[in-house]
Amino acid sequence: MKINILDAGIKERLGHHYDYCLRLARHYSNNGMDVRVFGGAGMDDETRAEFAKIGKISALLRARPYQNPRRFDFYGGQILKHRKQAQIAAEDLGAVDDADGGDGGGAVMRRAFAGVRQLAA
Repeated sequence: MKINILDAGIKERLGHHYDYCLRLARHYSNNGMDVRVFGGAGMDDETRAEFAKIGKISALLRARPYQNPRRFDFYGGQILKHRKQAQIAAEDLGAVDDADGGDGGGAVMRRAFAGVRQLAA
């Protein structure tokens, strides 16, 4: 079975994104599944190497879960942030190979985009 784990917060060997997804990847791999991990663009080499021991790793996801909304606009920043990140997320998900499950969206396990509530194309 193919499992995709998507999390734009996987960029470095610190924090809950790294820890949680590494544990998920190890669990599924140890149970005979083909694991592919899609992390944040700009992922460091150490993080990439750690996940590569388990399965295929890609630093594909450009949406930044903790980006400051005021960067977009002081008053409407949250709305603009979600709109822009949803568009980016939809584009990035189009490059993800389907996992087993037939959802056509590219993932059985989808823990991506902590700041994005809806994906809009």
